[in-house]
Amino acid sequence: MSALTTSDQLLYLAAIVRSSADAIVSQDLAGTVTTWNPAAETMFGYPSSYALGRPLASLSIFDPGQSSNAGPNHLTLKNATLFEALAKHKSGVQFPVSVTAFPLLDHTGRLLGKSTSVRLLRRQPSSERSQEDIDRELQQGLNQRKAELDAEISQRKKAEDRFRLVVEAAPNSMLMVGVDGRIALVNSQTEKLFGYDRGELLGQKMEMLVPERFRALHLSHRANFFDAPTVRAMGRGRDLFGLRKNGTEVPIEIGLNPITTAEGRFVLASIIDITERRRADERFRLVVEAAPNAMIMVGSDGSIALVNSQTEKLFGYDREDLLGQRVEMLVPERFRSAHRDLRGGFFNAPTARAMGSGRDLFGIRKNGTEVPIEIGLNPISSPEGNFILTSIIDITERKRAQDEVAAAKLEVESRNKDLETMLHVTSHDLREPLRAIRNFTLILSERYSHQIDDKGKDLLNRVRGGAERLDRLVQDILDVTRARRILPPDDLLAGRLIVADALRVLNSRIADTHAHVHIAGDLPSLRVSLAWGSVAIQNLIANALKFTHQNTPPEIEICPYQSHNNQEAGIMVRDRGIGVPERHAERIFELFQRAVGREVEGTGAGLAIVKQIAERHGGRAWVQPREGGGSDFIITFGRAPRRELFTAAAH
Repeated sequence: MSALTTSDQLLYLAAIVRSSADAIVSQDLAGTVTTWNPAAETMFGYPSSYALGRPLASLSIFDPGQSSNAGPNHLTLKNATLFEALAKHKSGVQFPVSVTAFPLLDHTGRLLGKSTSVRLLRRQPSSERSQEDIDRELQQGLNQRKAELDAEISQRKKAEDRFRLVVEAAPNSMLMVGVDGRIALVNSQTEKLFGYDRGELLGQKMEMLVPERFRALHLSHRANFFDAPTVRAMGRGRDLFGLRKNGTEVPIEIGLNPITTAEGRFVLASIIDITERRRADERFRLVVEAAPNAMIMVGSDGSIALVNSQTEKLFGYDREDLLGQRVEMLVPERFRSAHRDLRGGFFNAPTARAMGSGRDLFGIRKNGTEVPIEIGLNPISSPEGNFILTSIIDITERKRAQDEVAAAKLEVESRNKDLETMLHVTSHDLREPLRAIRNFTLILSERYSHQIDDKGKDLLNRVRGGAERLDRLVQDILDVTRARRILPPDDLLAGRLIVADALRVLNSRIADTHAHVHIAGDLPSLRVSLAWGSVAIQNLIANALKFTHQNTPPEIEICPYQSHNNQEAGIMVRDRGIGVPERHAERIFELFQRAVGREVEGTGAGLAIVKQIAERHGGRAWVQPREGGGSDFIITFGRAPRRELFTAAAH
């Protein structure tokens, strides 16, 4: 028979210890139990899962009086020692034993601990207790312990079954690895992820699933973990890969959980395949890189995690100079303190928002120059934490265009003022001779009527009519010009007061045309002055009086107007006149534009003035045809006031 190898010898000795009828208990130099065979479980009543790793003295399996140098708790013995002692079961039953204690030495003779073999003794019965009584008590204790062990084994078996079911049902790959690095348990997801059958994995070194270039480092990490086992995650923020059976690599993240069992210490590893996440991240990076604006992703600590090529162009840095740096390096010095506070506030309440619109924001380039910008912020939550994706637009050209528009507007306003001044001067100079012409024609008609024939009188009337029309035209132009300079008031004015003033001015014309004018409903309060509100309503009523059917008294209704969304409030003037063709509905509000010929008197400036007044107050003016003939002319003055203001002002 060939000699046994060292490994075979160890297995042989372990089998002897397990099958021995004697209780075999070993201790290290600290007195901690390192061996506790099945006979020790039966004899003393403690399972190995409880006894292993505990101080032997804490189990109290020997009478405390046994404390001589040869006693079972003495750890400094150098030679094997045989003695008798009184042992104690967990249940409290005491029984005599024969104890053999011998030192455990390494190959150099250094003391490692002590091993103790304990065997039951049968003594002659005393006068007080027979051997049968002692045997019966001992057997009862042993039977009780056997029942406890059976129950404990059953519970342990159930717990192990539940554990295996949970591991098997896990959606991720799960592996349990021992201190020696060998795989003790895998689930079906591990087979799918790595391409091995579990029979090919069990008992193998964990490093078979680690790419060759990482194995040496992995061995070190595994040893460090078992030295300080804690729940931890691996892979987030750095690249980890697993190796499949076919030789391909898979990007992964790992969660580690330490587990202590009766068989020893293990680590339960949860492995996630992050291939799809990597693809999504790559697509995200491609989209960011292709964006037409500068894009910067910033972490909650303010460090730059991602930039695109447009960021390099805008700020003049290479991306290697930006990654990992604080984003405040791109903010002018005078704004940095406030920017840090704003950044912290954003992470406390992250929502998509725009910054810079309506106020001045600036970035600072590598060369120290500043650039006007607008910023869009979007929160992003990822496995690595929370980030802000910032979209930055260079608005240098827009600012330049705005400055040019502002300068042009100032120039136009200056020229308009000059033009208005000239217009007022010219109108004054022009109206004086017109008045003279009108007065002279009146004098000629009155003083020399008997000397002028009918044809001459007709010519004088035409001259006087032309002068009057020209005078009205000049006045209308002045009114349109003045309407363009209106500033809306801050206060509301009751609509009934505006309409009453307009009707007072038009009272004689209404009487001359025998018109029927009435007010229907409560008119709203409007943000307009009495003077300009009255002018607008006057022109609308005058328009209704003018464009009516011959020989038919005008019928005019003045009523409130409220838009469907309640955003606009105004006044509507309804008539039953000749109406406005739809093709002329917009044209009639332009200066000097009319829907009919010159058979109706007027310059065509009245509705243009109405439009100017409405628009200068933030409102509008328009016309819509009425069923059965006539038109509805509507004017609004900006947003509708609140209902309580409407009611208070109207009464």
